[in-house]
Amino acid sequence: MYERLRVGILGTGSMAVVMATSIKAMKNVEAAAVASRTLSKAQAFAERFGIPKAYGTYEEMYEDDDLDLIYVVSPHSHHAQYAGQCIDHGRAVLVEKSFTVNAEQARALIKKAEEKGVFLTEAIWTRYMPMTKTIAEAAHSGKIGRINAITANLGYAVSDRERVISPELAGGALLDVGVYALTFISTVLGDDISDIKAVTALSERGVDLSDQVSFNVNFEGRKIPCSFYTSITGPTDRNGIIYGTEGYMIVGNVNNYQYIEIYDNSHRLVEEIAAPSQKETGYVYQFEACRRALSEGKKECEEMTHRMTIDVMENMDVIRRVMGVTYPADLAE
Repeated sequence: MYERLRVGILGTGSMAVVMATSIKAMKNVEAAAVASRTLSKAQAFAERFGIPKAYGTYEEMYEDDDLDLIYVVSPHSHHAQYAGQCIDHGRAVLVEKSFTVNAEQARALIKKAEEKGVFLTEAIWTRYMPMTKTIAEAAHSGKIGRINAITANLGYAVSDRERVISPELAGGALLDVGVYALTFISTVLGDDISDIKAVTALSERGVDLSDQVSFNVNFEGRKIPCSFYTSITGPTDRNGIIYGTEGYMIVGNVNNYQYIEIYDNSHRLVEEIAAPSQKETGYVYQFEACRRALSEGKKECEEMTHRMTIDVMENMDVIRRVMGVTYPADLAE
């Protein structure tokens, strides 16, 4: 077991700040280096979080033998490039969601990691939270009977951010926030989906500002109707609801699971399950998962396997085709 996992943070944007803050509170993980394309930005970030090394190029980080894991936190458009460069240098890598722009990039990146025997996994924090297992167990426990349908929603007012609205950076509601709603459904029923329909509001630049997506999940010989709404132009209540033959479950905040409420057929609240209390942020779970996997010589995290990543990326590709959203990276392949 790695007694202390030394992480290099590739990027200095808002998510890098969140991750550095999370790591700072951990006992067995440390931020050992940060890299930016501008040395002054890397130095300012390092000083802010007490990180010992600051690099003005990503190549310098790739060559740092003292790092156990590199966390890629660039815009979606550059995940495949930077993660691929990490792998070329034999560096274990954790890639922020969405994993890549599309499934073709995801498959190529995973193939490269597997051929070179390098650890690679996706950082979508809800997959690693203890509540993920609790939600799946409760949904299939019989407490609400047989599952009839699932809905979810997630939205934020973030359309003023260039990273979120730029097609060149693979912005838009689906890849930025909708992936959490889709992942919530995937956690309960898996990724075998069909009959996709979508209504979307597109920006003048061609990215999706809000989406209403419906589909069937093929689960245990049945087609279970599911849907989600996602937006980057305004907030939603962020809830996920699992409907059954004998009641329903409300999951608070599909982007950061907070509680489960179970209701019977009379809409009577019969059980409440709160998320585990913690001193650190919910992001600590993915770093601990990486520490365990690397200590055991694994090349992926069981919480978010390569197969899971590819399945989600393939489904988002199909959803984007239905919505009519195409990125420059799609056309370049």
